[in-house]
Amino acid sequence: MSEGPEVRRKAEKLRELLVGEPLTEVAFVFDRLKAFEPELTGRRVTAVDTFGKAYVVRLEGGLNLYVHPKMFGHWILRVRPGMPKTDRALRIALKNRKGAAYLYSTNDMAVLTDEEVARHKYLTQLGPDILDPEVTEAQVLARYQDPRFAPKRLTTLLLDQGFLAGIGNYMRSEILFEARLYPLRRACDLSPDELARLAQATVAVSRRAFEARGMTVTPAIVAEGKRLKLKPWDYRHWVFKREAKPCYACGAAIERHETEGRRYFMCPVCQPAEKLSITLAEPLRTRASGPSV
Repeated sequence: MSEGPEVRRKAEKLRELLVGEPLTEVAFVFDRLKAFEPELTGRRVTAVDTFGKAYVVRLEGGLNLYVHPKMFGHWILRVRPGMPKTDRALRIALKNRKGAAYLYSTNDMAVLTDEEVARHKYLTQLGPDILDPEVTEAQVLARYQDPRFAPKRLTTLLLDQGFLAGIGNYMRSEILFEARLYPLRRACDLSPDELARLAQATVAVSRRAFEARGMTVTPAIVAEGKRLKLKPWDYRHWVFKREAKPCYACGAAIERHETEGRRYFMCPVCQPAEKLSITLAEPLRTRASGPSV
């Protein structure tokens, strides 16, 4: 599933292609949306907004295209003639004089009025978007301390879009590693220092992932990985998908676990079950040997 950083980056590309241009062709696969094809054709796209992992393509006249990519949804943008070469199932095609945006492999979409967007069940239940520049560490800390969320295990809480919108599976593992917290602990059991560290890591990892195209490690690790000519997946994360590989901070083998049907990754040394007194600055030091394959 696309997470907040990936959704925001794709939205930037959609804006470049669509905003300010009238749609010359609109095609929906699903019969329930077919009637909107002539109604949307000719309308100018005014904005592409994101809400956590969902998109809202806004058109003049107060109509909007809502899309949630779910597990496998994916946009492919083209500025050249011809359809993309893919085995994915096409759902939506939006075309203008500059090119086309094709949506694949999701069923969660709707054409909504402005009023319907404002009261949409999913959108109204979202917590603050972690990539909203107006969201602060203090606000994130307050969410962790909120009695509605504090009793939940961190593995569960970080995937709850009503808690913070935009965090998904890889960011969950990366946030908890950078905060040096055992994943199955609960927010209500953390010390003030641990809570502050968790809030800081939540904001820092999320924004780093957005700015660095999904990379959650430090620039030094990325640079070393490139120098060694490793594949990006071998150095892009602290722990996610690094099962049995050495931790960048301590050298211990990264572990893979599963809870509620979702996998997570952790370092058993840096994230032990007992409380830690480690500071947030320590996790960012890398081993001299650099990334390991």
